[in-house]
Amino acid sequence: MPDVLDILSKNILGENESDMVHSKFYYPRFGGSQFIINRLARGQDIRLNCPVVSISLESNGSRVNDRELYDSVVYTGDVRQLSRIIKNPDNKLAKLLMDVESLPSNGTTNVLCSSGLLDFSWLYLPDEKYKCHRIINTGSFSPTNTPHDMIGSCVVEFSGLYSKGFVLSELSKLPFNLKPIAVNQHRSSYVIHDFSTRNKIMALKGALKDHHIYLLGRFAEWEYYNIDKAMEAAFNLMDEIRGA
Repeated sequence: MPDVLDILSKNILGENESDMVHSKFYYPRFGGSQFIINRLARGQDIRLNCPVVSISLESNGSRVNDRELYDSVVYTGDVRQLSRIIKNPDNKLAKLLMDVESLPSNGTTNVLCSSGLLDFSWLYLPDEKYKCHRIINTGSFSPTNTPHDMIGSCVVEFSGLYSKGFVLSELSKLPFNLKPIAVNQHRSSYVIHDFSTRNKIMALKGALKDHHIYLLGRFAEWEYYNIDKAMEAAFNLMDEIRGA
């Protein structure tokens, strides 16, 4: 990651960035990004399709969904929803939970497309004539992700929420002969900070830690994590909990 001095000096001197954050990366040969999750999940007791709707604070732990009692809970969901999940907070914790309910975020509209085999990983489009802002093409770097030698896939990302008809019409402005497969909207893709955000999150983290509840991930910690930083945060939290 570049530091502040590096950013300022390159801008002042007009130097091009030759070693961007994602200029070099490893990508799984098989299974795409899901391969990483599958390997980390191997041998673990993971229960899918079990929404966490309540966390009750008790003297000897946290009871989830009025059933199991746990020594520690790691929350990776949207921190803004936590006030509706924790059922019996004291007055201090209740206020801190309310303080983060209105944190702003930005949504995206994404189009999965088939394409030819493209030779870039990310393509950014800082031009007013394009409503989309980037094309993501990491998946095609694995030959096992492509049906045959001439077909790859990419994701075209729009900042904001747009109708399916609108984004499909915008694809026609792009090169590469992209053919849409599916359109998805997500109301919260990017966190937005103001001058008080970090203080609110840090105060909430401290109060939750007293109950052995820990925040982890982009929308729990309200940090702009990529997958590498999210994994680093998880490893650090694991060490912290083990040492507690």
